[in-house]
Amino acid sequence: MTKFFWIDLFSYSILPAAVISIIRYRTTPESYRPFLYLMILGLANEIAGSFIIYAGKSNSLTNNMYVLFEYLLLIMLFRNWSKHTAKKRWISILGYSLTSLWFFENIVQGKLNAFNSLFRIATSFAVLFLSIDRINASSILERKRLSRNATFIICSGFILYFSYKAFIEILFLLHISAGKLFNYYLFSAMVLINVLSNIIYAIGCLCLPRKQII
Repeated sequence: MTKFFWIDLFSYSILPAAVISIIRYRTTPESYRPFLYLMILGLANEIAGSFIIYAGKSNSLTNNMYVLFEYLLLIMLFRNWSKHTAKKRWISILGYSLTSLWFFENIVQGKLNAFNSLFRIATSFAVLFLSIDRINASSILERKRLSRNATFIICSGFILYFSYKAFIEILFLLHISAGKLFNYYLFSAMVLINVLSNIIYAIGCLCLPRKQII
């Protein structure tokens, strides 16, 4: 079996979280639903990417579209979690500004069919900041044990994934490389972190609060 087969197989570690998201959808409060959409979208992107690559074509277009919708769903999620109007407004501004960056990098510069790092770096740092802020708020305001706190678990997964994603995208942007072996370990670590993050997301899905029926 080829190395790509195993990489492709590991990318489907998002499957448990996506399946749980579909099962738990109706009983999950609306404030958490952007996360469920994100898990389902992630699975759809992996399926589409597999077909495209096995057809011998580049999946850069679908990936560029995916990272945009991924970011918009994350912005919706953090807005839903925020209880302060001023913070909601600030998160919206962050969403609009970086979405504009995506259009500039992909549409204005005509790079929709290329792998672009600038938007990925900016959004990774934005998600990191929002996740840390949300974890701090959860630790202070919510009484539920952190080991069963869906918000804490989900944001922990975000921090793990997006911190390494920012790191690796910065290396790509600056064209930093120490040879094939370095790139191999760099990408292997990304695959492992992606799997660990998806496991954390699945656990977060299982810990989601249930919608209160009036």
